[in-house]
Amino acid sequence: EPMRLSVTGPMRALMRIFRREERYLVLLEASADEAQRSVEELHALLHSTRPPSPDMLIATRQRTLAIGEKIEELLCQGANPPIDREDVESLAHALSGIPRSLKRFAVRFTLCAAQVKGVSFDPQLHLLEHAVETLGYMVGELRSPRLASAKKGHDTLQRLGLSPASYVLFV
Repeated sequence: EPMRLSVTGPMRALMRIFRREERYLVLLEASADEAQRSVEELHALLHSTRPPSPDMLIATRQRTLAIGEKIEELLCQGANPPIDREDVESLAHALSGIPRSLKRFAVRFTLCAAQVKGVSFDPQLHLLEHAVETLGYMVGELRSPRLASAKKGHDTLQRLGLSPASYVLFV
């Protein structure tokens, strides 16, 4: 039988703090994953031979909203975030904006699919895929923040033609 260590006092408090910080990062990474999934679903929608339906993107948006609610709950509970509270809120809002924008586009696309038949959205889709991949990488780097990797992600988004204020407003 493995030996169990008893954790008491300040060590227990530290472990609780680190566990809470971990929950923020897990939720932010889940939000970034949903953003990537929404781009994949948009790709499938635009290249489908069946009549278009935004249902998958709507479901992704609902999952993103649930993740955002969990982040808000943690913030309201007073859990200590790994980065500034305002930064957590801003990042969560920005990440949830990607599926929201793609859902809006998908709904509009399905309404006027006949009018845009033959129009290629591949350049924009490629930009989206590369941007959300970079954002996912940058969110993952929050676990062990390094200036060099943050700068690399920022430079990649700059090369894509996105300013810091418009990272997720390019849809």
